[in-house]
Amino acid sequence: MSLWRSSLTDPKYCLPNEENQAQIVAKIEIEPPKGGWPSTLRHVQTLIVDDNEFVIKFVNKNNNMEFKTTVTYVSN
Repeated sequence: MSLWRSSLTDPKYCLPNEENQAQIVAKIEIEPPKGGWPSTLRHVQTLIVDDNEFVIKFVNKNNNMEFKTTVTYVSN
């Protein structure tokens, strides 16, 4: 799961190429569970936007494992 940003005023997509001017801001890498991924993965992805930070969270509903990262930003 990842969070991207573009320096464009009105980007149509945030893809990592020169046209979109996108950069990765945060990434959560999730290791496969022991025994591999199930045929169906139930999960919840959440993006929380606060005054000066983003919180991105991934919860695997099959085993209730939670992964979270916080990205702090400051406006100039």
